[in-house]
Amino acid sequence: MRKLFLLTFLSCIYFCSFSQTTRLEDLCQVFHLPDGKDTTTFIVFGTKEDLKI
Repeated sequence: MRKLFLLTFLSCIYFCSFSQTTRLEDLCQVFHLPDGKDTTTFIVFGTKEDLKI
């Protein structure tokens, strides 16, 4: 029983430590350029502060 508890505990620590910490929305900006019936969408990777430069 102790081994099972230890294995479960270590597995939880392992998976939590390698989880994604930031959201994708915080790392990129999505732009939409409408042109008549068509829309061009592109993504620029960088924070809002990076894009101000």
